[in-house]
Amino acid sequence: MGYVLHLDESLRWRLIVVGGFICEHGALVRVAENWASMRRTMGLIDGELLKWNFGQKSKTRARLESAGWNKIKRNELVIATIAALPAVLIADGLYDARRGLSRGPLDFYRYGIDYLCTGLRNYACWDMGSDGPHLVVIDSPSPPPRPRPGTDDSSFEWLKDREHIWHVHYGKRYREGFKSARAHIEPLADDGFYPSLLVSNAKFNPLLEIADAVAGLALDFLEYNMKGFAASGKLPPESWEDELLAQLVAKFRGGPDGHIGRRGFTLFPSWAPGAESVYAWLDRLCERAQARA
Repeated sequence: MGYVLHLDESLRWRLIVVGGFICEHGALVRVAENWASMRRTMGLIDGELLKWNFGQKSKTRARLESAGWNKIKRNELVIATIAALPAVLIADGLYDARRGLSRGPLDFYRYGIDYLCTGLRNYACWDMGSDGPHLVVIDSPSPPPRPRPGTDDSSFEWLKDREHIWHVHYGKRYREGFKSARAHIEPLADDGFYPSLLVSNAKFNPLLEIADAVAGLALDFLEYNMKGFAASGKLPPESWEDELLAQLVAKFRGGPDGHIGRRGFTLFPSWAPGAESVYAWLDRLCERAQARA
């Protein structure tokens, strides 16, 4: 039985997080039914998009809150629903360390696709021993901004493909695999992956709302802790961002010790502010979850 990975991205501050969930093809109906039931409980109607982080002017947010569904209640129900799904979560945070450049972290979305496609391969093929077929579904992303006129820096050469950069990067992994200083991963084609990723839209595919929630939750957690570390040299006091993630750490892809850092929850580059402290904090949250189980 093959696996499907649904992904979405969330951006704020100097961070972009690409995140979502993995499930077997055969579990998709159950996932969809459970999510639809949650939407009905919340009173969402067709055409209303559920976001982890609504915009201030969102009409859907205003209607939900007028019906008593404030952010705390929404988050609690979303987390409880995801915790019960036959799914494994995965997230990758990328920190934009560039200075003096009028661009944002969306430039690094392509690398998030790289890492999480590799994460699906590792989970489906190594952890579960599946031969496929495996699919990757993404919420239709905004293309990175155009280069400024006169920019001839070779590091921006990839922007010629900005309108479909996700297809370009997936295609490279499909045909060529992935090489790093520590490992070489064979082409995705060798492990039963579909030849291209599939681009959808959460307005028409509610399963991408789950991916949005995972990416948003991970972004809230990383931003809170990394900003706190950058300000004081240590992680800030435990807050609701930590408490919410703690409720779902057991759902992320973990290692034999149950820890999810560098496996189901990654942060790049390794020298980003507070990266080692964040990983150590994730380990402690996982140990708490194991003690409660």
